[in-house]
Amino acid sequence: NQVEQIYSHMQMGRGEGMKTMNASLVELVMSGRISESTARAKCTSIKEFNRLLGRPARDHDFILQAPPAAGEEFLERLAAARQGRLLRFDKRGVRERRVVIAGRTLDFVLTNPEGLSGGDLRSSLHRLQRLPAIAVYDEESCAAVLASMERTIQVPTLRLNSMSLQSPFERSDWGAVLEKLPPEIGERWRAVTESRQQRSGEPDTTFAAWSLRLVGLLHEAGVPIGAGTDTPIGFAAPGYALHSELEFLVRAGLTPLEALEAATVRPAEFFGLAHEMGTVQEGSLADLVLLSGDPLADITNTRSVEAVISKGVFLSRAQLDGLVR
Repeated sequence: NQVEQIYSHMQMGRGEGMKTMNASLVELVMSGRISESTARAKCTSIKEFNRLLGRPARDHDFILQAPPAAGEEFLERLAAARQGRLLRFDKRGVRERRVVIAGRTLDFVLTNPEGLSGGDLRSSLHRLQRLPAIAVYDEESCAAVLASMERTIQVPTLRLNSMSLQSPFERSDWGAVLEKLPPEIGERWRAVTESRQQRSGEPDTTFAAWSLRLVGLLHEAGVPIGAGTDTPIGFAAPGYALHSELEFLVRAGLTPLEALEAATVRPAEFFGLAHEMGTVQEGSLADLVLLSGDPLADITNTRSVEAVISKGVFLSRAQLDGLVR
C-alpha cells in the first residue's frame, strides 16, 4: 500500500518528483518492507535506482511506459524496427532492460550495432510510439490527466512537433537565417533544406495536427503553457524559432496576448520570478524588445524587431545586425 501511495503521488504530480519516488523505494527495500523486484517494477529510472543502492548504473538502463490499450501491438511496432537499422531486440532475460506494457514487465536487450547517437535512438522510439498513442486516445483518461496538470507548466515545442504544417524550409527569410549561423552549421542546414525542398508528395501531418489539438485541450483545461523551442534541435535557429513557436501557439487556439504571455509572464510565474521579470513595469529587469508592428493584431509582428534593451542597454536594429556576420 505504501508503494502504491508513493507511486500514485508521483503520477499525479505531488510529492517531490521522480527522484523522491526512487529514493523512497530504495528506503523500503533497505528496510525489508518490500522486495527489490517490486521496487524495480515501480521505479522511474533503473540507473538512478542502482545508484541509490550503491551499484554501478549503465547509461542504457531504462523503463519505457506504454498505454495498456496499446499492448502487443505496441510491442510489435518496437520489434518491427529490427527490419531497419535503428533498433534490435534480443530476448535473453536481462533484468535491467525492461519494457512495461499493459502492466507486464518484459525483458529485452536494446542493442545499437550501428552506433547511432542517443538522440537518434530517442527520436526513433518517439516515432514508434506517437501514432499508436494517438490511435488509442481516450477522452476521459485525457481529461483526467489534464485536470491534474494545473500546477505545472507545459512547453509543447509546437514549432518542432508540428513542423510539417509550417516548415521553416519554405519561408522566404530562411536563407537569411542560414547566412547568420556559424559556417559549418549553416552549410549543413542548407544541404538539408535543399533536400527537403526537392521532396515530392505531401508529408504525414497526423502527429503535427494532433499536437496542435492537444495544446488546445491543455489551454482549455487551464494548464499554463510556456513558449519553448528546444534550440538547436530540429533546425531551431536561436531567437528565430521562438517567433515560429508563438505563431504555432496562436494556431493551436491561444490568443496573441496569451502566446506572448507564454514567453514572458507564465514562465516568470512558474519560477517565482514574476516580481522582477515577465512584465513591463517599474522595478522589473530592463530587458525589452521594441517592435514596429502590433503583435496583438498579428502575432507574426513579433518578427518586426526594431530595437532591444538588454540589461538597460539600448541596441538599435543596425547594432543588432552588427552582432552577427
